[in-house]
Amino acid sequence: MGDSTEQSQQDESAKKNSRLKKIAIFGPLLIVVLLGLFVLSGSVYLRHTPYAIQKDDKIPAFKAAPKSGMTVRYLGVTGYEITDGQTTVITDPMVNRFTAVEIITGKLNPDPELSKKWVPKADYILVNHAHYDHSIDAPEIALRTGATVIGSQSVINLCISRGVKKEKTILAKAGARLKLGTMIVDIAQARHGPIFKKENPMWGTIPADSKKLWFFQYTMDDVFSYRVEGGGTSVWFHPSTNYKPGELNKTATSLIMGVNGVPITPEGAKLIMKDVQPVRIIPTHFDNFFQPITKGLCLMPGLDLNRARDLMIAENKNAKWLVLDYDEKLYLAPDSAN
Repeated sequence: MGDSTEQSQQDESAKKNSRLKKIAIFGPLLIVVLLGLFVLSGSVYLRHTPYAIQKDDKIPAFKAAPKSGMTVRYLGVTGYEITDGQTTVITDPMVNRFTAVEIITGKLNPDPELSKKWVPKADYILVNHAHYDHSIDAPEIALRTGATVIGSQSVINLCISRGVKKEKTILAKAGARLKLGTMIVDIAQARHGPIFKKENPMWGTIPADSKKLWFFQYTMDDVFSYRVEGGGTSVWFHPSTNYKPGELNKTATSLIMGVNGVPITPEGAKLIMKDVQPVRIIPTHFDNFFQPITKGLCLMPGLDLNRARDLMIAENKNAKWLVLDYDEKLYLAPDSAN
């Protein structure tokens, strides 16, 4: 009886060892295959599909900006150069792009020459939040141009960790009004759109001594919108679809409005159009930032830009919906001319 039990235990042990050997051999192979399929499907889904701006959405041809008003130049994602001819403000600089493969296989390493080419000049940098697609080029631009960075503590720490002096940073606070050169900037509390139903994705504060970071280490601790006023006109920079009544407590002639993430609802469009009352709507965060900016404009997969336009314009049929291409300039006339 004892021999039979012992033999049974030995047989069971041998079967278990056999299973473990199979797992040791085929487990890593299965992981590699699944990872390969994930990367392949991501590459196909996020492939570059050129987008041509529709005729009715194109901006007027830019010649030379008059002495008043402001000029806006699109840098991709939610990045803009906003200037009144005297002071230059940059928002959310991210001209460096990373493929899905690069993002999941290593730390992000932006090319300083690319940001130098696209952003040769800056006096101030406004950052909505610290996720890499809004902040990654801010430190290099600030160091090179001497610009002052305005953003959350996470944004400030990111810049300090890259050598930006603390005195060249301003911690953003909701309700604050700043005089930045010849411009006035109002700061409002904002919210990030949910990702996979998570309201505050990648939450946390970037350390002030951080080195190169993985994409998920660009953590967000706060979100802000900015109203920029200069040259007799004004623009709200609000690159999110997540909006609540009264969040933007001042009107503006122009609205830079995020359209990626949670789709804009009729209710959301009604709220923000009522609060801001813009005559111009400039959609942003609509391009596929997993593709190099040098390849040209393409939409983020699954984004319905036409639906966003129809919902916003339905609230004011006299408002203009203007889509900017990369490096394209739009002149914003003074309020007195509207």
